Amino acid sequence: MKVLPPFAAVSKTRKALGRDALVILEELRRGNCKAFETSEGVAIVRPDFPDLVIVAYEGKNALDCFDYWYQIAKIKGYGFVRFHSSRPGMAKLAKGRAIESETIFISEVK
Repeated sequence: MKVLPPFAAVSKTRKALGRDALVILEELRRGNCKAFETSEGVAIVRPDFPDLVIVAYEGKNALDCFDYWYQIAKIKGYGFVRFHSSRPGMAKLAKGRAIESETIFISEVK
């Protein structure tokens, strides 16, 4: 696993970040988030104690990524691992690992 610089991280997670890419780029530059690359993909993670937040993940085996960060959170004393997803099937995939705790609605202002 290697740490990625901010621009490379955002470039490799652009689809997952969507319209938040510039905000997350700034968070990475400030050191509020860190990006990690493995052979499977790229994860952007930030602490929000008591939560460890997977801000974005792009790659294969998203649940393996979740399991990895769950173990890190456990070792580091976090209470929860949190992630957001726009993937409709993620609730089914995450069953037994996580619960769906909120639904977010968004409306474009024109």
